[in-house]
Amino acid sequence: MLHGEKKMDKLYTLRYGVLDSSIIFNECGPYSGGPVGWDEEAVKKREEVALRHIKSQNDARGFFTNLEKSILKEGFRNPILVNAGWCPVIRDRGKNLRLPLEMQDDHTKILTCNINGGSRLWVAQNHNLEIPCIISDYVDRFPEFPILETKEDILSYYTDKPQKIMIRKDHFRIRLLPQVS
Repeated sequence: MLHGEKKMDKLYTLRYGVLDSSIIFNECGPYSGGPVGWDEEAVKKREEVALRHIKSQNDARGFFTNLEKSILKEGFRNPILVNAGWCPVIRDRGKNLRLPLEMQDDHTKILTCNINGGSRLWVAQNHNLEIPCIISDYVDRFPEFPILETKEDILSYYTDKPQKIMIRKDHFRIRLLPQVS
């Protein structure tokens, strides 16, 4: 059980799986800043914002360069968090305008990294890598992946243990994952 002895009816099933990074929409990586929308101007502006962000992080502490070198040499130390079938961001007329159009029109196609792992996902997508994921599966999209039932199950997939695991009825989050270069 996730919360002591009391069973909690969650809106999702927590699973572990390794996914092709290209199928995940990166809502919290370097390309998450800038205007909403998918017209050519909005996409171009997001790319400009991302490149400035990457440059500033590299100039300050070599963040993206060091992360990329580490992943390519040693692989992924920790899974990213992914939502399947739900995404908690900007809405307009019942649609999440940050999502790609196909995900806006069909929630069962939603597969996003929107809180933990955007930088690692960015590296994975730049190198066409598969990436380990803890998936909050709201639509039973990945029934073949093992279900994570306890905090120990979750922690078993981490090299660097998060200090806080929050398992709520409507969402799952980790906090205070050590930053490793």
